[in-house]
Amino acid sequence: MHDQANKIPGAAERRVQRLVVLQLLRDDHEDGWSVCDLSEELSEVEAQMLAGAIDSLTSEGVLCADGDALWASPALRRVDQVGLICV
Repeated sequence: MHDQANKIPGAAERRVQRLVVLQLLRDDHEDGWSVCDLSEELSEVEAQMLAGAIDSLTSEGVLCADGDALWASPALRRVDQVGLICV
């Protein structure tokens, strides 16, 4: 039970994950982002925290990655299209 509790992200981790998702869903940017571009855009986020958010979202299938390239998964895109993600 203790291990499962450790896998639930805290408030700071969830905030960074939301920032990453919203950046990847932006309409004014190409579908793909490089980790470097994302890091520059989210410069207020500590590098280790950003890397953790990217790793977590990628391992859970929310984001897709190939080398340095990141993009929203088809499921995330669809959730956005039906209006369940809004700012």
